[in-house]
Amino acid sequence: MSGLEIRIITCDAVDDGEVCDGEYGGDPSVESLDALRREAAEEGWRRLPGDDVDYCPHHS
Repeated sequence: MSGLEIRIITCDAVDDGEVCDGEYGGDPSVESLDALRREAAEEGWRRLPGDDVDYCPHHS
């Protein structure tokens, strides 16, 4: 049996009580969550210092 790990970041923002469906990732060649967050930052995603949530470009 083999496995494949695919990292995805989801937006943690909420609009009118609904969680945002924004997500970034899905490339199995990305080797770590930190690498994925650096890549996502180039696309407008952000994480505030000291905060444990991610925001898509629409919510940043």
